[in-house]
Amino acid sequence: MVRLLEAIYKEKVLNKEMTAEFIKQLSTLKDSYITRSLPDGIQVANKPGDLEAVRNGPFSLMP
Repeated sequence: MVRLLEAIYKEKVLNKEMTAEFIKQLSTLKDSYITRSLPDGIQVANKPGDLEAVRNGPFSLMP
């Protein structure tokens, strides 16, 4: 998942416009354990999710 997010960020998967839209979608404010643990002002592109007894939260910190 990390390699996929890196490739998307580096525009190796989508064109520039689609990459920007993808990151915008993932950067919408969501309540997750990752964002709660970071200081204010950090842009996080993440897709949290959970199932019974499983927690998932791939993310990318944006410079």
